[in-house]
This record gives sequence, structure tokens and C-alpha cells, in this order.
Amino acid sequence: MLENEASDIKHVFNLHHNDTRDLLKVIPSSKPLVDVTITSPPYYDLKNYEFEGQIGHGQSYNEYLNDLEKIFRDVYQITKETGSLWIILDTFKRQGNLVPLPFDLANRLKTSGWRLKDIIIWEKDRTLPWSRKGELRSIFEYILFFVKGKNFKYYVDRIKISDPSKFAEWWVKYPERYNPRGKVPTRVWEFAIPTQGSWGHRFLRHFCPFPTELVERIVLLTTNKGDTVLDPFTGSGVVLAVANSMQRRYIGFELKKNYVEMFPAILKETKAELEIRKRHRDAQKSQQEKLETTIKRLRLVKYPKALVRRLYIQKLIEPQKFPINTIFAISREFSQEELERKDRFKFLKEDLYLVFNFGSHLGRAKLYEHIESVASRPPLSKFGIASNFHLLTRDRFIKEQKLNPYFDWNKLWFYVRGVMNMNEKSITFDEWQQESSNPEWKQYFKNGVPPVVSNIEVNQPLIKTWKPKIPRSIKAQAKAKSLAEFTKNE
Repeated sequence: MLENEASDIKHVFNLHHNDTRDLLKVIPSSKPLVDVTITSPPYYDLKNYEFEGQIGHGQSYNEYLNDLEKIFRDVYQITKETGSLWIILDTFKRQGNLVPLPFDLANRLKTSGWRLKDIIIWEKDRTLPWSRKGELRSIFEYILFFVKGKNFKYYVDRIKISDPSKFAEWWVKYPERYNPRGKVPTRVWEFAIPTQGSWGHRFLRHFCPFPTELVERIVLLTTNKGDTVLDPFTGSGVVLAVANSMQRRYIGFELKKNYVEMFPAILKETKAELEIRKRHRDAQKSQQEKLETTIKRLRLVKYPKALVRRLYIQKLIEPQKFPINTIFAISREFSQEELERKDRFKFLKEDLYLVFNFGSHLGRAKLYEHIESVASRPPLSKFGIASNFHLLTRDRFIKEQKLNPYFDWNKLWFYVRGVMNMNEKSITFDEWQQESSNPEWKQYFKNGVPPVVSNIEVNQPLIKTWKPKIPRSIKAQAKAKSLAEFTKNE
């Protein structure tokens, strides 16, 4: 809870032993307080919570929907324009027919102003025993994600997958296809629910307790420290406990007195669990920063090779007539002037020097226009690199670059034969000057593309993650052998 919170609303940030239909009697609607609501309404006519007039049990389906619509209309009033609503619920069977509750409720909430932004599948693994004719075992529920306004909070970078072992191996060869911050999770979230009937060392019966990891992900995705999290159907208290552990304020409503009484214990146990996972999150953040650096470096080193290949393919430069000796790729920061006018999709800066053995054509403006045109279209435009291009003869380059402030002449790396993820060696400018004048220099070319000298160091091995295909004949033999053994045992 914030220290400077106005005293007249401090009492709001708590778990209230109240009916959530009285939400607006507890939370003032004059100034929206809520940043995100994460909740799961009571199951329709499936569990008796033993309260008179309770939501779900003993109601008609239409009455049940009316109550939920009214509650989430109230939630809309107390939610900030940047806020969101996450409802976790499932379909159910009645009289042999499937009732699409998530979709019926989503249609109702449109009238309140909520905008359905996404539907996520929560694969929860463990469930209560369930077996009926015409119904397979259910291991998932729906998560409906609603927003109030267009500028809703959504920090997807915080939950991106940054473990390279979960990528296809091609992220090294094709870094331009992978976001430097990691891979966006899919709409299927796998979080196992806690063991039924227990919570840590304490006994807590709850029909479907939330896993803390699920709540943590939504809180990370939609809020900042000091923001407010609401759960109008608090139940086991996991949503509020996670919010508290992540330094968010919380508001909850719960009718079962024993749940309210056990909430302090849930707060304590969740805090201990989240402390352990915070260390994991910190490690993930460090891993994400490392991945971001690696992908950016891979892009910067591969880009000059990809450019020259494209120039050759389109015959804008003929290597036989005008051979390129070396490509110098010098990465640097954007100047303040460049930042003010740069394309928002360009987040890397690189000066590219195509160093020719000779070339009377190098002063032609048309050639620069062609290169700029190639760089502005895919695949080059996918790299996110803003480039300055320079076409110079080797002699002129040597003469002019001695004055270049962006060069550290003793910290350059050498990439040869088209291998852009591993440098051959470190090289000084003087060493390059000497080696590049020898006939043996040609050994470093591949398909006419010259070596690249860069101020970026990359040493990222290509780790194969795919399995070699088994020849069809071997597969057939194995299948026949398996069938013969099965038949013999029968």
C-alpha cells in the first residue's frame, strides 16, 4: 500500500468479506482505481457455496449471466482507461448439450464497453476426475482478455521467451527473423494447477485454485509496481497474494469466511514462493539482455554480406569488372540529430564501406541510389539497421579512414568465407592493410563475397536442434519387427 494514499480510500485496498455485487458500495467510482482485474467467477450450478442468493448455484443460466454482466459493468466503472480484465472460465454440459459460457459472457460484456482483445487457452494438466459419454477429458480453460481503452498497458517484452534452446537453430543463421528481446509466447499457456485440496502445508479446499505462475504472468504483462489488482471472486486469494508479493496494491471480495481468515497465511506462503521466482525472473532478465546483445551483433555482422549478395544477384555490381576487396562494417551509436529523424523501425546504426580494388564507377550517384533502394526493401529492411554507405577504392579508403573517429584500429574482427556467426580472428587495421594486398586474400572469399572486417565481435556457435531423418526403409523394418513381436506375444 502506498504511504501517501488518501486516508479516505486506504480501507479499499484490502480483502473484503462482502458480496461482490456490492462492489460500488466499497470502491468509489468517481475516480477509477483499478489497473487490472484477474478473476474466475463461480462455476454455474456446479458447486454449492452454501450462501443464500449465491451466484451460480440455484440460478437459471440467464440469471447467472445477468449477475456476471452487472458485476463486470461495475468493474468497468472503477477501471482506468489503461486497464484490462482477465476472466478465466470454461464451457460446461447441461442436458447433454455443451454450453459455451465464455462466449456467451464475452457477448454480454460488449454492452458494458469492454473490448475482447484476445482468447488464451490455459492448459492446466491436473483436473478433478471427469468421465462422461461424448466428452473427452478436459485439461484446459479459456482466459478472456478484455481492455477498456486503446492505450491499455501491455508489456509483452517482460514475458518473452529468451531461452535460445527453445528456438529453432536458425536464429543464429537468420537473426533478422528473431526479435532481439525474445519470442512472444503463444496463446496456449501451460501452467499446472496446485494439487487439489492443499496449499503448501495448510489444508485449503478450493474447486480450482490458480497457479501463482499464471497470475504472475498477467500481472507482469499489464501492471507496474504500485498499480492496483482486483479480484471480485477472491476464493483461495492467490491473485491478491501474488499482487502483494509483486508490490502491487490489491482489492478483493470473498463471502466464505474461512477463506478470508486464511488469507494472511496465503500472503506469507506466496511471498516466500515469489521471492524464489523473483531470482528466476532476474536470471531470465539477464538472459534476455544477453540474447538481445547477441542477436543485434549477429544482425550487424550478417547485414553487409547480405547486402553485397543482393547487389550481385541484381547485377548492380559486377564482381568481375569491379571486384570488392573487403567490406568494412563499423557499428556506432546514433547521433542526437540522427535520433530525431530516424525511422522508428531502425534501432541499429552501421557505416558500411565497400572497399574496391579499383573503380572508376564509384562516383556515380545512380549506384548509390540503387544500393539505398536495395537496402530499403526486404530482406535487408528486416534487419532494423540504418546504414550509411561508402564506396571507395582501397587506396583512398586507407588514406581517409586514418582520420575516422569511429574506428578503433586495434579492435577489429575478421569474418571470412560467409561464416558470420563466428569470427576468424581479431585483426588490426595495419594487419588488414598488409594482408589484403596479397594474392592469398582470395582464399577468404565465398561465392564472390569478400571478407568482412567489423568492430563487432561475435562468437555464437550454431547448435543443431533437429534430428536427422530416419530412412524410410529403416522405419519400415522397425515397424515390421515391432508388429511381429506384438503378434508373437499375443
